[in-house]
Amino acid sequence: MFSIIIPFLDRIELLCETIQYFKKQTYKDWELILVDDGSCEKGLEKVFLFIETDKHIRYLKRPESVPEGGNGARNYGMEQAQNDWIIFYDSDDILLPDGLVERKKVIDKNNSTDLFIFKTGFFDQKNNKYNNNYKMPDSVEKLVDAFLNREVYFQTGSMVWKNSFVKEIKGWNNTLRCFQDFDIFLRASNSTRNIWVDSSNEIFHYYRINAAHSIASAYKTKTYKLHAFTASLQIEHYVSSKRMNNFKIFVKNYFVEWSVLHLGFAFPLHFVLKNPFYKNISKIVF
Repeated sequence: MFSIIIPFLDRIELLCETIQYFKKQTYKDWELILVDDGSCEKGLEKVFLFIETDKHIRYLKRPESVPEGGNGARNYGMEQAQNDWIIFYDSDDILLPDGLVERKKVIDKNNSTDLFIFKTGFFDQKNNKYNNNYKMPDSVEKLVDAFLNREVYFQTGSMVWKNSFVKEIKGWNNTLRCFQDFDIFLRASNSTRNIWVDSSNEIFHYYRINAAHSIASAYKTKTYKLHAFTASLQIEHYVSSKRMNNFKIFVKNYFVEWSVLHLGFAFPLHFVLKNPFYKNISKIVF
């Protein structure tokens, strides 16, 4: 039924905690594919112990031929997936025991759907608190509108993909180090496939915030800001090529915010898009 793909780079203790959440699932038809993106050897024996004692769990090491980073690891795991439905989780995500069985119930009732987007809560690692106090938009159109207002209601693990669909849109963008969720949702929503959006108040998946050494924890660093700028350029190129005018508003707003915050003035979007230097920057793989 489910192929669950988790890329990881060190942070073994959190990964082992996440593995335990899957071992506690009340639904048992799943495989867990752990893709090592270049971890050091320290602590890996704990991961191997899970593999030795549970046939559901597989360990893969990202080959040198596959681009490094979470997206490259996700795509490599995706190619190895054996089941009809794929879920990409982060290595520190939390899934409650009935998480998979509840997803199966929804899938069984909507058998013509290709992508399911479930509600996600947040777990604050620093304060040890769960937060699910929001209502997610109940349609793809409303989710798009939310993005235009810089409101993000779901994360990587919120989405359950039909295996053939995520491969049809070529999976994750290997060149992005941030905004990859937005990028893949953008490409999915521009397809003709059926997408289901959760309108319930139930939450079974939690995204961890304020966790040590996470990508999200680095959002204030100069490197992350450059990745964000580059990702926005790439998304703008895609938006322009598909004539998706509504998304241009989001990208334009991001450029204005970024330039005012980091350059001290509003950088002209039309200059960025026409300037060969910035077009070349957007193709760099960090």
